[in-house]
Amino acid sequence: MMYESIILMHHWFRWLVLLGGLWLLYFCCSSWYGGKKWDSEVKRLLWSFEQLFGYQVAFGLALYLGVSPVLKMALSNPQSISNDPFTRFWTLIHGPAMLAALIIFQVGKYFVEKQQGDQRKFQLMSVAMFVTMALIILAIPWPFLSYGRPLIRLGFWEF
Repeated sequence: MMYESIILMHHWFRWLVLLGGLWLLYFCCSSWYGGKKWDSEVKRLLWSFEQLFGYQVAFGLALYLGVSPVLKMALSNPQSISNDPFTRFWTLIHGPAMLAALIIFQVGKYFVEKQQGDQRKFQLMSVAMFVTMALIILAIPWPFLSYGRPLIRLGFWEF
């Protein structure tokens, strides 16, 4: 029961992170090209995305380190990691790529705060968000992949 609850939360936060991150990327790029000011609205958007992504990673770590049957299976048969694309994705690609995306976002945000000039801040944040979102999109288990997950989970129903 705990696995189902955590994976359902992880699933829905995926959409919040994906949509929020794409919105933040668009916002930073359009602000950079539009000459907008770096103000409290931008800081609020960054904070909101940081919170969403942090919760998403926390749910993922709970799955990865605690209740995921995939990791338990991989640890009981380490050869499956190199031989099976499903196991390889879930053990070596998905989690590390998401952690890397979170680190890139955090490092980008840190360096942006040290910059002078609004356009430079938007420029650097746009680059950090582009790399962050590229990693997130590449590490999502899209349903058309052999290790994919459903696009929508509603408890016991999956689409």
